[in-house]
Amino acid sequence: MIEGSITRRIDGTVLAFTVALLAAGCGPAYLSDTYATSTPRPASFDVGALAGEPVNRLTDQGLAAEYADLLSGFVRNGILERQRLRRIGSGLGARYMMLPGLAQLDETVIDKFEAGGLKLLRNRVTTLRLWLQLWDAQSGHIVWESAGEVTVSTVLLSPKQSVPLEETVQKLLFDMIQDGLLRGKTKTEDYFG
Repeated sequence: MIEGSITRRIDGTVLAFTVALLAAGCGPAYLSDTYATSTPRPASFDVGALAGEPVNRLTDQGLAAEYADLLSGFVRNGILERQRLRRIGSGLGARYMMLPGLAQLDETVIDKFEAGGLKLLRNRVTTLRLWLQLWDAQSGHIVWESAGEVTVSTVLLSPKQSVPLEETVQKLLFDMIQDGLLRGKTKTEDYFG
């Protein structure tokens, strides 16, 4: 009886070390699942107009305080104040403005393959939910909006082996824009890269 218990413990330890070594040789393994849903794009909206719009910095145009006030109002009542939005759009020379937001960020570490009190393998599971709105700076109306979610599971053999959060955010926003706003167009890079 004791021999069987020791054999099972040794077999489990060997299996856990084998899995850990295989995973270590493969680099930072991770799985990702992305989901996005968007409102329909209005037929009157010309996506091509976004390609010709310049990317300006608010601070270069002296609009940082105006933008901060615009966002403060948005936090209070969920709408961008029309006159302020129009002034910022005019100052930037842009008709459309994108407004991103964070809805939720959760991260959990799950222990796998524990033997003799030693944790041999861990997974970090990150769930990120974002929203994105496209506003017409001239009319003050929302043209389009989208919400997206991504769940990333990373094998953690060391703290350095993880998917950077910035990479996850960029991928999710790219998917939301590509699948929702630019549906039927070539590539998002053509408009935003």
